[in-house]
Amino acid sequence: MADDTPVFLTDQRRAVLTGEYDGADSTERAHRSNIRARSRTALDELIEVAASPEIDNSEVFDPDQVFRLLRALLTPRQEDLDGDEFVNFVTPEKYGEDFTAYADRLYVQMDKVMKPYRDSRFPDPETER
Repeated sequence: MADDTPVFLTDQRRAVLTGEYDGADSTERAHRSNIRARSRTALDELIEVAASPEIDNSEVFDPDQVFRLLRALLTPRQEDLDGDEFVNFVTPEKYGEDFTAYADRLYVQMDKVMKPYRDSRFPDPETER
């Protein structure tokens, strides 16, 4: 049976993520550092699982959860956004140059992966003539 114990997000680290941590500043900084480091490690391990021929990705990576991850990465963190609001167009004027550059880089990388799939599944009728 699978163990659903959180891998690295303790209650205190979750409080840091929600802005509700009430401990010492130095401890909060340590929690933030650990969250970043462990997130990188977790992502590396998820990539390793996804790349393995021994595990069926459809049994692990639910498309809705992958969508939620991508939406979280592409949605600016701003107080004026509701929790479920999805930003359709990120502009530097509204969200800042740093976030826009990050979103652009992420989109370009996703497009590199999706273009061959898109082209093979949905050929352009103009080029098929």
